Amino acid sequence: MYKRVLVPLDGSRVAEAILPFIKEIAGSLGMEIFLLRVVSLTPEEVIGIAPKFAQDTPDALEQDAQRYLEPRVEELRARGVRASARVAVGEAASEIVAAARQVGADLIAMTTHGRSGLGRLLFGSVAESVLRAAPIPVFLLKMTEEALKAIGSIGTERIRVTRILFATDLSDAALAAWPTARNLATAFEAEIILQHVVPPLTVQGDFPAEIFSRYWEGARVEAERELGRLIDAAPGLKTRIRLDEGRAADHILRAAAEEDVDLIVMGTTGRSGMRRLLLGSVAVEVVRLAPCPVVTVGPASQKESESRVA
Repeated sequence: MYKRVLVPLDGSRVAEAILPFIKEIAGSLGMEIFLLRVVSLTPEEVIGIAPKFAQDTPDALEQDAQRYLEPRVEELRARGVRASARVAVGEAASEIVAAARQVGADLIAMTTHGRSGLGRLLFGSVAESVLRAAPIPVFLLKMTEEALKAIGSIGTERIRVTRILFATDLSDAALAAWPTARNLATAFEAEIILQHVVPPLTVQGDFPAEIFSRYWEGARVEAERELGRLIDAAPGLKTRIRLDEGRAADHILRAAAEEDVDLIVMGTTGRSGMRRLLLGSVAVEVVRLAPCPVVTVGPASQKESESRVA
């Protein structure tokens, strides 16, 4: 079970929107929270500090970052959550991954947008870089300034996790995310929906409808068998199976909305393998468009889990 979570913050209210979710998870699992602020001069930050750059040394920037984190740590501690802060200097994504290893984190939690006013160009790309390299699962919340204004004050409502969607294409890489989904469902006593999307059968020429019917039936039987094995190995969980046919990302997003899920858990690679690793992949499309947080388990985290077991 998870013991430590690393939460990167960039100084924006958008990035801080992750905190209510992590407070809830930390409270339920008894986790320790490590807040991280990375001091790195991205193009936007250079522009932002240009007027006073002559007066700001790297040490001063680190001190500013520490002063930013301290009250947030105190707020967490006041709520009974074990918390501490770290400041790192360097490229954001690599420092996030390095810090996760250094503190022995089991989970990284962050928003997919931050200080950038340029769409996904900065903090969004940091999140995607972390997805590629993270040695542990990554909890991602899509957030924008507009969405933040719409929901009002951060942390005014209790965050509940009652229904989790586990989306898988049944490949070994995708199924490696199942322990994460199972553990979270157990911790929150949540229902878990196991979803498999059967890809459409693409053929050239005219074929009788019976061919497509047999294809769907065969895929359905295989999926129910494989998902049933997962369920049988996790007694006590409230589960059900959902099968869809078509484009994977579309059906995962539709299921998340129709089932009113609180969390999606999925791998970042599947049958398509490394060729479609992240950018343009199903996982990233779901992260960008999902109506709820997404926990991703990538190749690096799968290897890390295997090494820990070994």
